[in-house]
Amino acid sequence: MTVKSKEKGTVANLVHEFQQELDKCCKHLYNIHHQYIALTDLKRKLTKNDLICHIDFSENYSCKYSEEIQSMHFGASQRQVSLHTGVLYTKDNTDSFCSLSDNLKHGPAGIWAHLIPVLQWAKEKYTDVENVCFVSDGPTTQY
Repeated sequence: MTVKSKEKGTVANLVHEFQQELDKCCKHLYNIHHQYIALTDLKRKLTKNDLICHIDFSENYSCKYSEEIQSMHFGASQRQVSLHTGVLYTKDNTDSFCSLSDNLKHGPAGIWAHLIPVLQWAKEKYTDVENVCFVSDGPTTQY
């Protein structure tokens, strides 16, 4: 629970804490910039034999009905679905996709369950593709 509380400290402590947060922010901004440059370069160098699959899970989505009783509205009984989104890049095309599942686990088995139909579709559509590069900012334990 978030509550408002008074904190006391010295200016030196405030400056130290601010510097620590600023260091984290700068590292995060550097990573974003580096990922953008790397992905842009990868897209620019695509050949007809290459495909980039840029993927990630969205936040779980709470299902709602157009008309629902009050207890359902306040979340006690709402079901959730997991959304796995992505974009496929080839030299000449861009295709986006989203799959959903009532399984909320984002482990390797869940990822493959989402990806196999997409990859089968891509294999049929892009017959020249020999190399697939997967890109995600998800955790390494997930992908």
